[in-house]
Amino acid sequence: MIALYYQNQLTEQSIPEKRMQDYVYSRLVSCRFGEEKTTCKKCLVHCYQEKYQRQMKRIMRYSGPKRIVKHPLLCIQHRFRGLIRRVEA
Repeated sequence: MIALYYQNQLTEQSIPEKRMQDYVYSRLVSCRFGEEKTTCKKCLVHCYQEKYQRQMKRIMRYSGPKRIVKHPLLCIQHRFRGLIRRVEA
């Protein structure tokens, strides 16, 4: 999704693609919920810094609808995970 966004939507205010990818990967690897994690939107612990969180929202808004065409199975899995998984404190 990040690559799709940066192919078409790079602006001066954007965080560079490589830095964004590295940051997202580091957050996912260090997530305390691990494989049982729900979608970030439903998570109780928002671990992204404010500027990265804003950028990720822009990425998701742009890339989400396009992902349905490019990767329909991944899109279905993501939606399903958001519906069935719950994060408990």
